[in-house]
Amino acid sequence: MPRLDPRTKLLATIILILVTFSITQGFQMLVVSGLLLITLIISHTPLSRYARNVMLLSWLLLFTFLLRIWQDISFVPALTVDLSPDTLKEGGLAVGRLLLVVGWGTVLGATSSPLDIVTGLERLLRPVRRLGVPVQTLSTITMLTLRFIPILLEERRNLVHAYIARGLDLQRGSLFVRLKNYLLVCMPLVSSLLRRVEQITVAMETRRFQAGTARTALYELHMRVVDYLLLGGCLLFWGGIYTL
Repeated sequence: MPRLDPRTKLLATIILILVTFSITQGFQMLVVSGLLLITLIISHTPLSRYARNVMLLSWLLLFTFLLRIWQDISFVPALTVDLSPDTLKEGGLAVGRLLLVVGWGTVLGATSSPLDIVTGLERLLRPVRRLGVPVQTLSTITMLTLRFIPILLEERRNLVHAYIARGLDLQRGSLFVRLKNYLLVCMPLVSSLLRRVEQITVAMETRRFQAGTARTALYELHMRVVDYLLLGGCLLFWGGIYTL
């Protein structure tokens, strides 16, 4: 999968996400889950990475399930909740869809670098440039954002470890004390982030980077037969899900 064209990976991920959101029955969920498991194995994506992403979004999964089973939310002391089998089934399907979407995103992130994703997205959006959309500027912003996310997480982890080494426990104390402790982490984190932004800005200006100007690519993208076969298979799978 890493040898596939980035555009193929993006389009296949979009198609599979659309397939996921079109699931209305438990058997369809089982089939798509099987395909996701096979894809994780073929792409050599660690299950621990998928589990970590699921844990990060556990609050969203819980909120989605509760929102599905809530029949009516009103500002009265007694909330009416419908716990019928159909409601629980809908809640389970909603959570299952989100789990599958996280899985497809995990596969895309594990088999593609941020540069590959941005390059493929820019190539797919090239026809939109005729409408005046600054595709290259948007792709540059996206690439910088993807690059900054791991840097931001690393800076946060280093700051937390530094405060713990000094004897500050961020998880203890009242709510006000914990918020105050986290502010101690946020302030140097924002300062470090702004410093890195300034460094990148100076580096881009030194290399005479200008937004909106046409740029050449070091490696040109070329669709191969396997790319078209994969996209065709995804479309056939989408059609097959509707017949189940």
